[in-house]
Amino acid sequence: MNKDIVGVGDSDIVTDLVKRDYRTADIFQRFGIDFCCGGKLPLNIVCRNKAVDLEELKKALNEVSLTHFLSSTNAYNEWSIDFMLDFIVNVHHDYLRKTLPVIEKYITVFASGHSRKFPFLAELESEFYKLGAVMLPKLQEEEDIIFPYIRQIAHAYQNMEPYARLLVKTLRKPLDTLMFHNQEFTSHTFSEVRRLTNNYSITTDSCTTQQVLYKKIEELEMDLFQHIFLENNILYPKTIAMEKELLMQSGL
Repeated sequence: MNKDIVGVGDSDIVTDLVKRDYRTADIFQRFGIDFCCGGKLPLNIVCRNKAVDLEELKKALNEVSLTHFLSSTNAYNEWSIDFMLDFIVNVHHDYLRKTLPVIEKYITVFASGHSRKFPFLAELESEFYKLGAVMLPKLQEEEDIIFPYIRQIAHAYQNMEPYARLLVKTLRKPLDTLMFHNQEFTSHTFSEVRRLTNNYSITTDSCTTQQVLYKKIEELEMDLFQHIFLENNILYPKTIAMEKELLMQSGL
């Protein structure tokens, strides 16, 4: 939670709010309010100029600022397979699907006025295009094929169903390949992104759009690595262990 921004005031400056919590940029964008170079006005003036309901805007700003980020101390290993699968799909998959287009839009907006000053923006845009082209189909594959299989195996295993061993398709080889590729691809992608952005460095004259863009990219990086950690280190090893035990029980 960002405590500094809770209780937004009528006279708070738009750009100051975004600098204190970059997530508010999405709210301003939704209301059609310039939060960048033209955002150095107090909320009440901006709302009057834009015919925006001030109280409605303040409510939206406070709500987004009260949103908790996922704690790194969650006891992932204690989660049930069902909960873990639902969590990955409803939190990480949903986040990636929604956030990638937003970041691509911010890059386009930023590049439209700053491409000469920041020539690396074309490369940055390319990296995110590749990220989406590779990762989004993988999410669908997991949801359509891999996760239903894992859920089926887990239910049969937990309930000690006599037919459980007949379900085993032995995911070890494809999962080993998938885990390695996901980790390598994302590590390479964000190594390039960090190189291009100088580790998300901003200067005193960086515009608000650049600051928001870098914060969003950094947040995406953290979420994606947490997503991959959860799959590679907990979900898939648990699945492989269940498969192995079921195969041993069947004498295969």
